[in-house]
Amino acid sequence: GAMLELSMEPERKIGNEQWEFVLGMHLPQAIQILKCQANLVKNIKLFYCDAHPNLADIILDLTQDGIRLHFDCVSQRLRFIDVYALNKVKLKYCGSFFSNNEEVLPTHHQIIKTFGATQPQDLNKEKHCILCQYRGISFIFPLAPEYELDEEALGLNSMTYPSGSLPIASQMLIYSGSNYETCVAPELPVSCFFGNIFSDGVEVMRNGQDTTGLRIHVLSEGRDGIRNSEVHLAKKEVCLFFGDSCQDVLSALGSPCGVFYKPDNKMRIHSTSPHKNDMKQADYFYNYFTLGLDVLFDSTCHTVKKFVLHTNYPGHYDFELYNRCNFVIDVESSVETDMPGITMEVGEGKMKISPTSKWEEVCDFQQPLESSIVLSRSDSVNTTNVFKPSMCYNLQNMIFEIVNGSSIATVILYPSDALRYH
Repeated sequence: GAMLELSMEPERKIGNEQWEFVLGMHLPQAIQILKCQANLVKNIKLFYCDAHPNLADIILDLTQDGIRLHFDCVSQRLRFIDVYALNKVKLKYCGSFFSNNEEVLPTHHQIIKTFGATQPQDLNKEKHCILCQYRGISFIFPLAPEYELDEEALGLNSMTYPSGSLPIASQMLIYSGSNYETCVAPELPVSCFFGNIFSDGVEVMRNGQDTTGLRIHVLSEGRDGIRNSEVHLAKKEVCLFFGDSCQDVLSALGSPCGVFYKPDNKMRIHSTSPHKNDMKQADYFYNYFTLGLDVLFDSTCHTVKKFVLHTNYPGHYDFELYNRCNFVIDVESSVETDMPGITMEVGEGKMKISPTSKWEEVCDFQQPLESSIVLSRSDSVNTTNVFKPSMCYNLQNMIFEIVNGSSIATVILYPSDALRYH
């Protein structure tokens, strides 16, 4: 197929008029873009580390176009863009091509002409290459093996291969800051909002061993009230509680991304109510995919019954539907413990549970109730479930769904008086 023609901005993005990958954007949004471009962008691979999901980046590799998108494993937002094969894609900056297959080669002379002069290049002896670094962008020039590096003569312009040709850049990195090795994902850019709301943290409000509600740090598009004024990032804090009405939730969070009615409840047969076979309207969820959470309403009184928080774990059944909900749950220990906190803060009989917490550490701190329940989704509406079953545990009026033995996939929160079949 034809080569992709993309524009880039240092420290910001790569893309074209239809779509763009912007530093700081959420992983599901990038996957959604690729799905919409399936006729153009093919052979995409997703890499993540099952053994150490909180240590290695999640990577989307556009193998056909030589582009890797590196997402921070904790926030799941775009940390840096690695165009690792400059010969597979046509690139321009400020409207002019600086790498266009055969026509314009990304020689050092061309890079300086496009981006301006830069500091002396870093010499990487192990990789036998030269690094040409600007703020928010770097180019890597491989050198022929027979080429002897001379640290004194670090001017690339005077450097030639034995054949007389100039070194050509093979790789370009786009990142935030001045060093790609230490870069972090910037704040979610306003250009990624498209009228949606996002969150930079959700606190689960607790009273002893009971959950009372959620405190959500909401990010949205803000304007100054002046017509045609610049859109900026607006932050606010909203609280939702069990028993809140639909109107309460809508006024706090706006319209949901989707509404889902619970299918016929197979557990109703276990109910002690004599009216268990009465036909009644199903309970329903408000799905806030960009916040990474669902709100379950009771069908009769239309009040909040449960909250569901999603970590968007790669390899989970719901992966890529929800942005990661970066929640914090304070759990009090009912037993004395001297366990050292590894990925959590443990102190004064309290532990903070987050999406990256290891389940075995939680269990060391506080044993869950009764034995676990195996959750296998093979008989769901989507009958092709390629993922392994997950395990569900009850801990202090919260149900944790655990995948891969130790990673949290979802957390279901319910009021303490509600542990009954619905």
